[in-house]
Amino acid sequence: MHRISQRLALLCGSLCLALALVLVLIGNLSSRHILEQQSRAHLTTLATELAAQVAPLVAVGDLVRLEATLRSLRQRHTLQQLTVNDLDERPLGQAGNGITPDSHFTRAQVMIDGNIAGELEIVSAPDPALEEQRGMSFGLLVLGILGSLFAAALAGRWGQEHAGRITALREQLAGPNIGAGEASDELAALEAAVAALPLDLLRPPADSEQEGGDYQEAGLLYVSLASLARYVETLDEQSLLVYTEAQRELVAAAAGLYGGSLSVAREFGLLVSFTGEHTTGSPGFRAASCAWLLHQVVADLDERRRLSYSLGLACGLGEAGPDSRDIYPALYNQHIIDELAARQSTDAVVISDALQVDADVANRCEVEAGALRGFEEPYSDLLERQRLLLLQQLVGGQG
Repeated sequence: MHRISQRLALLCGSLCLALALVLVLIGNLSSRHILEQQSRAHLTTLATELAAQVAPLVAVGDLVRLEATLRSLRQRHTLQQLTVNDLDERPLGQAGNGITPDSHFTRAQVMIDGNIAGELEIVSAPDPALEEQRGMSFGLLVLGILGSLFAAALAGRWGQEHAGRITALREQLAGPNIGAGEASDELAALEAAVAALPLDLLRPPADSEQEGGDYQEAGLLYVSLASLARYVETLDEQSLLVYTEAQRELVAAAAGLYGGSLSVAREFGLLVSFTGEHTTGSPGFRAASCAWLLHQVVADLDERRRLSYSLGLACGLGEAGPDSRDIYPALYNQHIIDELAARQSTDAVVISDALQVDADVANRCEVEAGALRGFEEPYSDLLERQRLLLLQQLVGGQG
């Protein structure tokens, strides 16, 4: 058996045994206390009744009948001894002589016309219920010991299985014989094997660079102004300016909800960059949320306005410079922007392969065949509320 399993078995068995002992002890003490109280109350009542029965004989001084009465009462109530003493504690009558070290003594006053004429003492054997209670406590103790052994066996089996897995992992890292004899158990051997690895060389160098601030992860949202390209030749200059400003206002308002920065990426194309920390989530998740919000609002606006607001949307992951306000974001992400521009779609929000493995996107979004299909709760409810607020802001501003 493995050393970890031995320790687990010993620990689990000891805890179970200690718990069983405590429970048996508490149960034994409480039940014994109740039985002793009941026995004392019964003997006190019995002594009082017998004292009342022998009081008339003590009053007339008929000691012969008193002896006979005591013998009869002793046999009837299965007592070891009955004794009647006068006020000077001299015996007037006695029946039986079977006192043992564990006998119980109970006394009651013999009253004649309201005056104390003597004392009745009864001696009884231990209550049989107490003996039964001891046997039951012993049986419970045996059950507790057996249960502890069973728990120890289960814990040992569970520990043996996991110790085998730990040993297999250690052998994968350091070989079957390296450090195995020096360690106190399987976990210590695994720790020694991990400590022997060149972790500084295994860690990617990007970790230290990201901590230094030279490179930051950026969520990128490419917005293709698909409908604008259709209206350039058909609208007059003033109408085209109003329409262009409305589209910029729409994208800027949605980007502002997630801390995004808006820039022109190419002709009829905008780039919204999301960097840094935000309460909503990672930069990639914010880019996907903003794209989904734009996709939903555009569908609502198409039903309310005469001109179409068709937008091509695609999201991905890129890099941001040390200060995205001073350095043009496309400097780091031109190849990613080209990929997003080629994959953008007006029918759905396209999610790049790199963005799909983002932790927040993988856990909160529903992605199918590279397209965003929805969000898990409570994020879907939050986006719905943002959609209504943004729609009210845009329609109200137009009104």
